Amino acid sequence: MASERALNPLVYIEVESFGRMTFELRADIVPKTSERFRSWCSEKTLKGSRLCRIVPHSHCQGGGFVVDTEGHREDVRDENFLLRHTGPGVLSLCNRGPDTNGTSFFVHFAENPRFDEKHVVFGCCSDEKSLGVLFEIEKNGKDVLVTECGEISRKSSRVLCYLRSTTGQPHGTRTLEVEELEDSRRTSSMCSVRSSVKS
Repeated sequence: MASERALNPLVYIEVESFGRMTFELRADIVPKTSERFRSWCSEKTLKGSRLCRIVPHSHCQGGGFVVDTEGHREDVRDENFLLRHTGPGVLSLCNRGPDTNGTSFFVHFAENPRFDEKHVVFGCCSDEKSLGVLFEIEKNGKDVLVTECGEISRKSSRVLCYLRSTTGQPHGTRTLEVEELEDSRRTSSMCSVRSSVKS
């Protein structure tokens, strides 16, 4: 429902030399996974970590921090696979197989259907500026330091989400028209953003 999505948290990650990326976390679809990532941002757990393993035209990886003083990383079960890797800016969990989610995550540079049904999607970039930062990270091709992170007011960002459910139901489908960007890949992705998640 629209009222549920309006309550979805917005978080940000700032990276050295490139700026801030803002993400909508889909708590209306994957509440447990969204809450874990929200806490990593609001509690500054991601600060000082790196976005690394840059794979052009695919994804980069973040997180991977130790969750307690004894070096344990508790595996968390896959919440669901209702959302797909449908375009640039999508957030999903990194794992070692089914139900082995730790503290690592992916930020995708492009549509990545090969990750569907294997990695839980839980969010996406919320605006054009965030996508611009993401593409600069991709273009740079080197690890980048996360210098700041946190949670922000839901009213301060216009959401442009690329996620869709696996149900294929036509209800709730919408198209968002946004400003055309210089990068042709961004233009094709953002000028007509379709979602089949009921909103």
